[in-house]
Order: sequence, then structure tokens, then C-alpha cells
Amino acid sequence: MDWSGLFPELLNAILGNLKECTDHLRFRCVCRSWRYAAKSHRMPPSLPWLYLPQDPTNSIDLRFYFLSEDRVYKIPLPQVRNSYISGSASGFLFIIGLPENPKLFLINPFTGRRADLPYAAVTIFLANQYGTTQVRSL
Repeated sequence: MDWSGLFPELLNAILGNLKECTDHLRFRCVCRSWRYAAKSHRMPPSLPWLYLPQDPTNSIDLRFYFLSEDRVYKIPLPQVRNSYISGSASGFLFIIGLPENPKLFLINPFTGRRADLPYAAVTIFLANQYGTTQVRSL
């Protein structure tokens, strides 16, 4: 069956019944016409995704724990290599590039949408595995 030929009304009805953001993301992956239909439909609110510390052996995969599925997802995001994830809000992560690339930006790990922020003098405190704190000024 050619899934790309479904009527827009049917696609909107399907989208309207998706309750989890993961289902919405899976819907977008079916084909180009489904991805286009999903753009005009707002992603449903869901339980928060908890950011897990980065694996030191893999600096581009972010790990998130999704409460409603009791599952850990790995999301490849090469833009955060050699960066410090300082916080999050409204689906975006606040990233501080370290140390040779001191850029500040917001990035949505699911859509890849990025917003570069103007440079500001920033001092960050990083705790290492021994419990001591390292101060870096950017």
C-alpha cells in the first residue's frame, strides 16, 4: 500500500489521536507527505524527558529517559560534541561550547532546530568525577 496517498483529513484524524510525542515523531518518519502533514499539527504535551549524563566514550549521543515508556532513548546530536549542557526549557537545551569553541546556543534535540545566542562573558563551574570544581571563563 502507498501510505503517502492518504487524504489529508485522514492524516489529521490520525494526528489528533496521537497522545505521546514519540508517536508523533514516529508518524513523521513514515514518509515525506506525513512529515509535511505533521508540521501543521502541534505536538501533544507529554511527561518530561529526563536528560541523562553523557557517556564519556560517546560524545555525540544524548541519552534521555522517557517516563511514560520507561525507556532510554539515544539521540545522535553531533552539534553538542565538546560542549556543556547547562539546562533546558520548552524542549530546547542550552549549550555552552567548550573550551576552544565558546559558543552559546539553544538546540531542540528532536527537530535539530538551533538558535545561536550572542556571545556573553560566561563563567561556568564544572564538577569532575573527584568532586572538585573547575572554573572556566569563556
